[in-house]
Amino acid sequence: MKLPNFRLYDTQALFSAILGVIALLFVIALAIVVTRNFDAHQKVIWFNPKSRFREPIIFAATAGAILSGIIGGSMGFNSLGQKRNNRQGMSWLGMALGALSMVLAFIGLVAWHKLKLSAVG
Repeated sequence: MKLPNFRLYDTQALFSAILGVIALLFVIALAIVVTRNFDAHQKVIWFNPKSRFREPIIFAATAGAILSGIIGGSMGFNSLGQKRNNRQGMSWLGMALGALSMVLAFIGLVAWHKLKLSAVG
């Protein structure tokens, strides 16, 4: 199997768009896990402190979204505007989705830390 040549700007543009979509999928997973048991009247997120899986999943989804957003956004920025890049739209898409996913992942993490309240019972 031949590995892709990342020196080519077309390859960088394609992989930046793919990583941007992957980052957005991480953000969707993060939003689902964070907003579970959200009480809009009291503006809190209820969680069981004995549950060992919810907080590590939130941290892993945040890290995945930010890491793939950084890599995808930087690859899109690197290939953007190059004369030999025939996929300028992919470069824009990768850069935009990477930046958007990083911001949304950070907002989700801050919302979790500010709004979480343990349900003692």
